Amino acid sequence: MAAGTLVGCGGESDANGPAVTKTVNGPGFTFAAPAGRELARTPRSVSVLPAEAGSQELASVTIFPLVKPYRSALWPQASRELDKVAGQLADSLGGELEQEPETVRLAGLRGRRYDILYARDGVELRQRLTLLLSRRTEYQLLCRWEADGDLPAVCELLETGFRLSS
Repeated sequence: MAAGTLVGCGGESDANGPAVTKTVNGPGFTFAAPAGRELARTPRSVSVLPAEAGSQELASVTIFPLVKPYRSALWPQASRELDKVAGQLADSLGGELEQEPETVRLAGLRGRRYDILYARDGVELRQRLTLLLSRRTEYQLLCRWEADGDLPAVCELLETGFRLSS
């Protein structure tokens, strides 16, 4: 089960100082999340639900099987395909990619990061999508928050605490 730990940055702190986090286990991965947050699970994903009713804040990891195994030699083609998928997602949300895609490394995996701006029910939202490739699996890290706010601590924890597990 999830274990609580103290960390010095990110998360939701209490009066005693450092934030309390928990390790969240998913299918083939783990990540850190604020200890008090509720989770939603499916066979392929784990989501950290909003802390308050009406909040747009959400963080999740979802896995997708790859049709063909990924190898680093395929990166040029794979990155173009990831860019295409992110563009289609932005279009489906009625939004736009905020900036050029960024190549990132998390948990030793290469991937692409996208920030998408869109509106839903009259609220301007920002969604950060990080797509990571490993052999036969794509890991989708997703964070969503109101566009006029800063990157939430739950999103920072998701990215800094993301690890592959066996």
